[in-house]
Amino acid sequence: MQLATLLKNMFVDDDYKGTAIDFAKLKNPSEITDFNLNIDDDNNQLLKYLIWPMNTFHLIAWIFDTYDVYQKIVSLENDNNGLRQLSTGNHARNWSNALRSATTHNEINVSSRFYKLLFKLFSASKARVQIEELLEDPEYLDLLLELYVESDKCADSIRNELHQKTNALIHRYVGVLSAINDRSIISSLSQCNKSNGVIQFKSLVPQSGISLNSLSHNLAYIKPGIKVAAIVGKSPHQIKPNEYHILVLPWPLEVNDEFFKPDNTPSLQMNEEFGFFAYENRQKITHQMIEYAIESSGETNLLDLIVIPECAVHSNDKTELIKGLKYYFSKRDIQPPVIIFGVFGNGDGKGSYGENSLELLYQNRFSELYDSENQKKHHRWALDKTQLQTYGLSHLLSEEKVKLWENCSTGGRKLISYRNDHIHLCPLICEDLARQEPIAPVVRALGPDLVIALLLDGPQIKQRWPGTYAKMLTEEPGSSVLSITSFGMTQRSTGAINPETKENYSPSFDVALWSDATGNQRSIELDEGKIGVLLQLKFIEAEQWTADGRREDKNRLVYSMHKSIGDDVELGKLSQKERFTVSA
Repeated sequence: MQLATLLKNMFVDDDYKGTAIDFAKLKNPSEITDFNLNIDDDNNQLLKYLIWPMNTFHLIAWIFDTYDVYQKIVSLENDNNGLRQLSTGNHARNWSNALRSATTHNEINVSSRFYKLLFKLFSASKARVQIEELLEDPEYLDLLLELYVESDKCADSIRNELHQKTNALIHRYVGVLSAINDRSIISSLSQCNKSNGVIQFKSLVPQSGISLNSLSHNLAYIKPGIKVAAIVGKSPHQIKPNEYHILVLPWPLEVNDEFFKPDNTPSLQMNEEFGFFAYENRQKITHQMIEYAIESSGETNLLDLIVIPECAVHSNDKTELIKGLKYYFSKRDIQPPVIIFGVFGNGDGKGSYGENSLELLYQNRFSELYDSENQKKHHRWALDKTQLQTYGLSHLLSEEKVKLWENCSTGGRKLISYRNDHIHLCPLICEDLARQEPIAPVVRALGPDLVIALLLDGPQIKQRWPGTYAKMLTEEPGSSVLSITSFGMTQRSTGAINPETKENYSPSFDVALWSDATGNQRSIELDEGKIGVLLQLKFIEAEQWTADGRREDKNRLVYSMHKSIGDDVELGKLSQKERFTVSA
């Protein structure tokens, strides 16, 4: 492919009437006397796209990935001249200062050295050459890497300005990126065509192996196919800035037989060897119950995050719950924590599946509103004979089937990426933690500080599957992982035989599992008679290196302590008033 063709395909749509060569216009530096440039100059129109660092990063990431050249950068044949050049370039500092100091929406004053770098890579003469041929030139590849790294640094330098309206030029680009969403969720930080992937901020860099993810500290290139809902929250008033507090509510505390039932009229017809089942939490979870748990934690003003497991809240009750929590926080003048809870809904057996999703509540940094974002489950749960026996369900669901599939829709491929000034997290639902496609590559690219996995599962111990797959994420990209299940399910998980005692397992109190990059995996127990766990974490500083040897210090979350909170009798008084029955 000719470079000009790629530039046109990346930056403009089919409405552009000119040729690729017409589009790829970049003035020769010899024609410029004053580098206070008009980015709307039709005779220099490529500059408008190249001056936004996320655009240049996206363009080069696509080239590196498509032509598989990023390995050359760290190969033994590389003489490292390019890396020495990067340490003295200072392009990112000058570039970010130029963007921040711009006083109008269409003018920018750049250094002549930086402009010459752009010209060496994207001049009209280069635009006419095939990309494969350009990449055979080691000098061109070094310059491409230089701009890639400087784009990554510059993007990080202007990160906070993206949420402000004081800078006309930066606000112009952000306005274009967020114009299609009135909640200011930016689906990509770059203007490039989304058929070529998207760009988002990342937090951690893989410290093993070589991939495109390991060549950048701050930006992630995400291939097409997955929608990333990048949401930015208002940071809480952290009294203890090096700590992070999570309230784990492993509800429902009891899972009865009537929560499970066969679905004999599934929307999807399969071979008779397979069947479907439905799960319904018959115990309504209300905002009053959550408020009681918050008060019981003793850390009303310190909570950063509240998590409730998979399939906890009925979709019909979601609006009432959110409204009640908003009122509670407002009335007490408490800055709301992030709240993540599992949602379920009933199918009608006439072509409509049930729902299995999660809801993330957060205070929107753009609008100041307590907002919410929904994410569907991507993989259905499949019950087999062993699991039926483990959870004591054999008398309810047929063991004769090869598998019984959860009757829920699997929705669009979407991942929430939430960040504020202190934390970057991504939530997952059950099987999405275990399955590699389609979500795992996106999580690895984003490198969040924390992955929250909402489960409907048995004991959270490192020997079981959540521990195995959580450990993979702690190794690459280095995220900490918290998996959480309902206490009711851990209590049901007694049907399997313990190979050491040759007897059934005892009911478990292990409702959550913490895993981090230090190698620590720790089960979080709920004490008898309690309703939740307050988990205290701490941030530690750790060196992180890109594959080509560039270091940055990053924060990591590690375990500090936990304690059980509340009283199940008092919670029972609240829940008994709200008990409901879901129609069969």
